[in-house]
Amino acid sequence: MKAHAFSLLELSIAMAIAGITATAAISATMSLQKSMVATRKTTEISDEARFTLEHLLGPLRTAGGGLVQPWQAVSNSCVDDVRFPIEPCVAGKTGRLHIARLVTSSQCRITSVVGTTITVESPGGVCCLTRASTGFSVPVPAPVVLFPGDTTASRAALRGPGWRSRICTPSLATCTCTIEASLRPGFDVTPPGRALVDGDFAGGVIARGAPTTYFVRTSTKHLMALFDVTNTGLALANELTPRVVGFESRIGYDRVPADGVIDVPLSSTPDAPHLDDLRLLRVGLAVAATVPDGRVVGSTLFGTAINEPGKKVVVAEGNAVVRATGVFQ
Repeated sequence: MKAHAFSLLELSIAMAIAGITATAAISATMSLQKSMVATRKTTEISDEARFTLEHLLGPLRTAGGGLVQPWQAVSNSCVDDVRFPIEPCVAGKTGRLHIARLVTSSQCRITSVVGTTITVESPGGVCCLTRASTGFSVPVPAPVVLFPGDTTASRAALRGPGWRSRICTPSLATCTCTIEASLRPGFDVTPPGRALVDGDFAGGVIARGAPTTYFVRTSTKHLMALFDVTNTGLALANELTPRVVGFESRIGYDRVPADGVIDVPLSSTPDAPHLDDLRLLRVGLAVAATVPDGRVVGSTLFGTAINEPGKKVVVAEGNAVVRATGVFQ
């Protein structure tokens, strides 16, 4: 009788041990599965951030060209353009990046801008617009970017890059280009010093091309690209990347050109006395997602903490070294 009772006890203990072992095995398997899925998710958002970053850095590396210096063709200004009501910047977290993409061979010097009429130079008595090499010789409406004159006085007054994005129709007979006032192919960048006026463009440049503006739509956490995707003269905001919780850029100057060293720390705003010493732009992007293992990990974007409740944050930062040719002179 005692032997029989002992056997039942042993059986009960063995079953309990087996149950514990099975539970532990199931728990370990589930934990491993969650960890593997979390790793895949982390890799996914890391790749997403890196691919998006490379998309942004590419046009920065080739900004400017022709008559337009690199520092004139890129901006991180947060000043609004009333024609495009996009969300404002949030200091240290979500900024804007503007890149003017230009056809470097299709450029002319501006003599004057009066209202909707742009008059360009006629070097040697030949209107710049009539030259086949400029791309304006066919009198059809074209997207253009107008840049102000680049002089010591204008740099001191404006304290940074600025431009107007328009559609204009060349008139070869009068050596002018007429702006189509109802069309808006891209964001107008206002320099830090003051708003641009017509007189600022005397001696400046009209270049075929249009800008792209990047910003974060905080309501949906999408990085948006505002540009004229259909080439109809009307820029629209298009979703580029989801789950973006931080977006910023910084400017790198070589304030002592003789030493060939980019000064640190990088600047968050244009450095007026050294605008033409621009050599590098650094862009940062923060992406957040919920991961299956429940890990909540914050990060920093240019020294600012980025934390999202219940999510893991991945940050990617990268440098774009701008054109290193004669456009710096």
